[in-house]
Amino acid sequence: SQGDFWHLTSMNIQASSADYNAVIRAVWNESCQGIIAVDDIRLHSGSCVHNPSDPHALHDFEENGSSFSLISGGQVEWSTMSTGKEPDHTLGTLKGHFARADLSKYSAGEQ
Repeated sequence: SQGDFWHLTSMNIQASSADYNAVIRAVWNESCQGIIAVDDIRLHSGSCVHNPSDPHALHDFEENGSSFSLISGGQVEWSTMSTGKEPDHTLGTLKGHFARADLSKYSAGEQ
């Protein structure tokens, strides 16, 4: 278990003129009872420094014009959700959103 809190992750991607897809993949076992959630995805040219004036550098699952999409039809369905009773770490309000997949209804090995 990774706990009930957000984990920051970053990675470098080789520069390329070709189109590409970023795939977020998780592996779990039969004892997994949790949820996978994703928020605040940033793509930068060069070193990773947040630039608030670039609307395409951040996808926070709010209305920011990003081309990010949730692909349905896989074994595990992703959806966007409101943060509910807890303030969103992006907006600091109860109106924020994130992407989530509830793993409790799937079997080990599904993707």
